[in-house]
Amino acid sequence: MKRSKLLGIINFFIVFLVFFIAYKVLKIKNNIINSALIGLSIGILIYLYPKLLDRKK
Repeated sequence: MKRSKLLGIINFFIVFLVFFIAYKVLKIKNNIINSALIGLSIGILIYLYPKLLDRKK
């Protein structure tokens, strides 16, 4: 039960971040540094998400 609740929270967090980041990208458009930071944060989330799912019980 705890694991499914944790996965639900992680899924919500990822969806929220994707929409928030997309909004910020549209707002700042051509700022290369901000785009790099956004890409880095998405990369870290994508890297950590499978590691949390693959944990053995």
